[in-house]
Amino acid sequence: MGWITVIWSMNAGACLTLAAFYGAVWSKQRANPAYLLFCCSAVSAAVISAFELRMLNATTVEQYQLLMRWIHVPVWVLTISFVAFVRLYLHAGRPWLAWSIYALRTLVLILNFMFPVSIDFKRITDIRHLAWGGDVISVPVGIPNPWGLLSQITLLLLLIFSIEATITVWRRDDRRRALLIGGSMTLGAILAWHVPMVIWGIIEPPFFLAFTYTCVVAAMAYELSRDIARAARLARELEVSEKRFNLAADSANLGMWEWDLEKDQIWVSPTRRAQLGFPASGRITFAELISRWHEGDRNKVRQAVNEAIQHGKDYQVEFRVVPPDGSMRWVCARGRVQVDEHGKPKRLTGISLDVTARKEAEVLAQQQRNELERLRQQKTAFLEREVAERARLEREVIESCAREQRRIAYDLHDGVGQQLVGIALSAKLLEQQLRAERPAEAEKASAIVRLANEAARQTRLTA
Repeated sequence: MGWITVIWSMNAGACLTLAAFYGAVWSKQRANPAYLLFCCSAVSAAVISAFELRMLNATTVEQYQLLMRWIHVPVWVLTISFVAFVRLYLHAGRPWLAWSIYALRTLVLILNFMFPVSIDFKRITDIRHLAWGGDVISVPVGIPNPWGLLSQITLLLLLIFSIEATITVWRRDDRRRALLIGGSMTLGAILAWHVPMVIWGIIEPPFFLAFTYTCVVAAMAYELSRDIARAARLARELEVSEKRFNLAADSANLGMWEWDLEKDQIWVSPTRRAQLGFPASGRITFAELISRWHEGDRNKVRQAVNEAIQHGKDYQVEFRVVPPDGSMRWVCARGRVQVDEHGKPKRLTGISLDVTARKEAEVLAQQQRNELERLRQQKTAFLEREVAERARLEREVIESCAREQRRIAYDLHDGVGQQLVGIALSAKLLEQQLRAERPAEAEKASAIVRLANEAARQTRLTA
């Protein structure tokens, strides 16, 4: 086994190993197409390496022609994957250049199978064997196909696309990726020009397209590995942060949830899952979650959720939950609707707070208010009765005083009044007797008459 066989085989094995590894990564992270594109690139590079090894060891013209025709399939996959990777992973490269490469490379593939030999050769006349580094390799001798110019135009477009993408990424201050991925693709597009030079007989070295593109695959793998390492570090940091947050949330009886409306899948924080009787992992649907709610509150919560989704507004609702242990808890849930780029509701996220203690306190406070109201009503009724009784007693006292006053007045009128009238009459007689002989005493008697009459009048008024 020569060193060429070892080197090309190792190259193919390395590419397949990387493809298998990132294929496993993509199977768990299918939302990221960059891993799938890398797998396609790595597998294509491995297949190209296998084709080149067979071409280097080809012994007949027919065998070389067959290999030359079919190698365009992995080259097509590799080219499409490279361009798509740059567009999706680096977010760089002109779209019109990318679509031009897609279209032209596809046209080359179709024309390749329409020609008798391939798009590279009209006819391969012979196989020349050369000594290269101690091994004997096979090099084709034939008439180049002018339509092969389309392949060269594709290489030129790929070179322009790579340079433009590298400049774009560099200007974003992401210079490492610009140098590794953009630089390796640019270098690969330049080195790939050895293929038409070999076909046209300008140089004699064999095809080494696999190693040209393996450098690009290695650069892509390095960047993806950094992403995986960074994601793992962020996952660890997120796990620590999540544990801290869960501890704080548990201390405050706070739960978090997120409802994917498209998949009807609800994520609930671990503590709240346990309280509701759900396993630590697994899918939770809205129907399963609502089964944990009190029957009397389900329609209210459904209505609040539907209004939030239909109108894209926040919602807040309090309801009762009934875990499998039969206990009842009060929960206050607050949520917000998130929409996609078209304004369509995509998910509902929010928090839930256990307010059982508050509700129990409210019930106790209401009971105390009711008891105070009952006591107030009793006290009011008692005071009203006391006031009524006191008013009755006051009326009786007043009436008794009035009766006594009238009685005294009557007594005064009957006794004192009669005596005063008698005094007035006696004084009047005395005045008349003294008027002629003693005028001074007559005046005094007249004064007595006036005083007696006034006293009698006052007595009558009192009565």
